Amino acid sequence: MEASGYPQAEEFVKENVLAVPTATEATEFLERLINTSGSDLP
Repeated sequence: MEASGYPQAEEFVKENVLAVPTATEATEFLERLINTSGSDLP
């Protein structure tokens, strides 16, 4: 990914590939997605 030439590749890799979110962070992220998508999921 870093060799792709994508302008923010290094930042993306650090924040989304090398850093593993905690269970709480992942849950909060997914809850925000559900709440903003208008999904009918509980």
